[in-house]
Amino acid sequence: HETVNENSFKMNMSAKMTAKYRGNTYISSRFGMSGLNYKDGDDFSFYVFPSEAYEKGDVTLEEAGVVELTVTDLYQNIWSKRQ
Repeated sequence: HETVNENSFKMNMSAKMTAKYRGNTYISSRFGMSGLNYKDGDDFSFYVFPSEAYEKGDVTLEEAGVVELTVTDLYQNIWSKRQ
Protein backbone atom coordinates (compact mmCIF):
# COMPACT_ATOMS: atom_id res chain seq x y z
CA HIS A 1 0.00 0.00 0.00
CA GLU A 2 1.13 3.49 -0.73
CA THR A 3 -0.31 6.46 1.13
CA VAL A 4 -1.82 9.05 -1.21
CA ASN A 5 -2.97 11.53 1.40
CA GLU A 6 -4.23 11.52 4.98
CA ASN A 7 -7.39 9.55 4.15
CA SER A 8 -6.55 7.30 1.22
CA PHE A 9 -4.02 4.90 -0.23
CA LYS A 10 -3.39 2.95 -3.42
CA MET A 11 -2.41 -0.67 -3.86
CA ASN A 12 0.55 -2.04 -5.78
CA MET A 13 -0.07 -5.75 -6.35
CA SER A 14 3.22 -7.61 -6.05
CA ALA A 15 2.11 -11.24 -5.58
CA LYS A 16 2.48 -13.66 -8.47
CA MET A 17 1.25 -17.22 -8.92
CA THR A 18 2.16 -20.12 -11.17
CA ALA A 19 0.29 -23.38 -11.68
CA LYS A 20 2.17 -26.56 -12.60
CA TYR A 21 -0.04 -29.23 -14.16
CA ARG A 22 0.84 -32.28 -16.27
CA GLY A 23 4.43 -31.11 -16.77
CA ASN A 24 3.44 -27.60 -17.91
CA THR A 25 3.90 -24.43 -15.88
CA TYR A 26 1.37 -21.64 -16.39
CA ILE A 27 1.53 -18.05 -15.23
CA SER A 28 -1.74 -17.40 -13.41
CA SER A 29 -3.56 -14.12 -14.10
CA ARG A 30 -4.83 -11.87 -11.36
CA PHE A 31 -8.55 -12.21 -10.77
CA GLY A 32 -9.19 -9.57 -8.15
CA MET A 33 -7.95 -7.67 -5.14
CA SER A 34 -9.37 -5.44 -2.48
CA GLY A 35 -7.99 -2.89 -0.11
CA LEU A 36 -7.91 -3.02 3.62
CA ASN A 37 -10.72 -5.11 5.11
CA TYR A 38 -10.68 -4.15 8.74
CA LYS A 39 -10.93 -7.63 10.27
CA ASP A 40 -9.03 -9.74 7.76
CA GLY A 41 -6.59 -7.46 5.97
CA ASP A 42 -6.26 -7.43 2.18
CA ASP A 43 -7.72 -9.94 -0.26
CA PHE A 44 -6.43 -11.04 -3.64
CA SER A 45 -7.18 -13.88 -6.01
CA PHE A 46 -5.91 -15.51 -9.20
CA TYR A 47 -7.27 -17.56 -12.05
CA VAL A 48 -5.48 -20.91 -11.77
CA PHE A 49 -4.99 -21.35 -15.52
CA PRO A 50 -4.69 -18.60 -18.15
CA SER A 51 -7.34 -18.47 -20.87
CA GLU A 52 -4.70 -19.55 -23.42
CA ALA A 53 -4.43 -22.95 -21.70
CA TYR A 54 -8.14 -23.54 -22.33
CA GLU A 55 -7.95 -22.23 -25.91
CA LYS A 56 -5.04 -24.59 -26.72
CA GLY A 57 -6.87 -27.53 -25.13
CA ASP A 58 -4.21 -28.04 -22.44
CA VAL A 59 -6.92 -27.95 -19.74
CA THR A 60 -10.70 -28.10 -19.67
CA LEU A 61 -13.38 -27.15 -17.16
CA GLU A 62 -13.75 -30.86 -16.32
CA GLU A 63 -10.16 -31.52 -15.18
CA ALA A 64 -9.35 -33.94 -12.36
CA GLY A 65 -5.87 -34.11 -10.94
CA VAL A 66 -3.32 -32.33 -8.81
CA VAL A 67 -2.13 -28.80 -9.54
CA GLU A 68 0.97 -27.42 -7.80
CA LEU A 69 0.40 -23.73 -7.03
CA THR A 70 3.29 -21.43 -6.15
CA VAL A 71 2.66 -17.92 -4.82
CA THR A 72 5.66 -15.57 -4.64
CA ASP A 73 6.47 -11.94 -3.83
CA LEU A 74 4.14 -11.71 -0.85
CA TYR A 75 4.42 -8.88 1.67
CA GLN A 76 3.07 -8.70 5.18
CA ASN A 77 1.34 -5.43 5.98
CA ILE A 78 1.22 -4.38 9.61
CA TRP A 79 -1.43 -1.77 10.27
CA SER A 80 -1.61 0.57 13.24
CA LYS A 81 -3.79 3.50 14.13
CA ARG A 82 -2.11 6.90 14.29
CA GLN A 83 -2.49 8.69 17.57
